[in-house]
Amino acid sequence: MDLVRRVGLSPNVRKKNIPLKGQIFGVPLSELTEKCNNDANVPNIVIQCADYIRLHGFREEGLFRVSGNRRLIEQLRTEFDQSGTANLSSVHDVSVVTSVFKMFFRELPEPLIPDDVSQDILSITEDRSLCTTDLVDCIRARCGALPAENYNLLRYLCSFLHEVGQNVADTKMTDSSLAIVFGPNLFRIENDLEALQRQPSITKAMSCLITYHNQIFNDGVDSTVVTPVQVHSPPAPTPGGVIKVESISPSQASPPCFILPTSPPEGKESVNTATPLKQPADADTAVSQDNTNNTPVVQTVTPTPPVVQPVTPTPP
Repeated sequence: MDLVRRVGLSPNVRKKNIPLKGQIFGVPLSELTEKCNNDANVPNIVIQCADYIRLHGFREEGLFRVSGNRRLIEQLRTEFDQSGTANLSSVHDVSVVTSVFKMFFRELPEPLIPDDVSQDILSITEDRSLCTTDLVDCIRARCGALPAENYNLLRYLCSFLHEVGQNVADTKMTDSSLAIVFGPNLFRIENDLEALQRQPSITKAMSCLITYHNQIFNDGVDSTVVTPVQVHSPPAPTPGGVIKVESISPSQASPPCFILPTSPPEGKESVNTATPLKQPADADTAVSQDNTNNTPVVQTVTPTPPVVQPVTPTPP
C-alpha cells in the first residue's frame, strides 16, 4: 500500500494527470490553425519559437544540429501544452527552443507534407532529366495541391530556414545542412530501409524548398533575374545630316561643349587639344557628324533674318 501511495504521488504520474487546456503537441494541424492569431496563419508556437531564434540563435554555430537539455525541453513542452504559450524570456539556451521547434513538426499526427504529395515531389527530385527551372516549377505545382493550413506552414518554415541559411558564416548551417535536419520530419517514410535509400532525394527536395522558396511559394521575384537597362536611342538626324537639339534652361545646361578639329590645316601638325565653346544664348544649337573620323562636332546655327524686298510704287 505504501508503494502504491508513493507511485501515486510521483511527480511523473501527477504531470500526466494535469489537464492540458491548450495542448499543442500531437494535435492535428487543422485544429491548431483554428486557434491562430497571427498574420501568417500558422500555429503560434512556430511564430514564438522562430522570433526567439532570430533574436538569440543566428550567431550560434550548429544551430538546429545541437540538442538541448532533455529536462528543460520537457518543461518547455509542458508549458506550451498547458497554456498554448510559454515564457521564452526565461530560457537561456537557444538549443532548448530549437529542439522544441523540431519536436513540434516531428509530432504532428500527419506529416506537414502528406504522403501523396511527398511521393510526387521525391519522384520529381529523382528525375535527372529536369533542369533546375523545371524542377522548381514541378515542385511549385505539387505544393499548390496542399491543404491551406499545410501550405501556409510549409511556406513560413521554408522562408524562416532560408533566413537561417543566410547566416551560414556564423551558424555553419547551409541550406543542405538544414535540409538534412528537417527533411525526415516533413518527408516521412515508414519503411526504414526505403527512408535510408531515399535520404539523398529527401535532402535535395528539402534543400530546393528552402533555396527557392520565393519562386515556389510566389513570395517574390527571382533575385538572379537582371532587369534590362533601358537604353534610349538618340534622335534621328534630319535629311541634311544635322540633329537639332532643343533649348534648355541654364539649370539643366550640360558642361561646356568643345569643338574637336576633324583634321589639321595644311602644313601644320595635328594638335591634340580642344577649344571650349560657350553655349550661345540666342542661337539654336546643332550637332553634326563628321564623316571623316566620326567625331561629333558642335556647330552654332544663327537664325537668318528674313530679306525684305523694297516695293517701288507704280506711277499713275
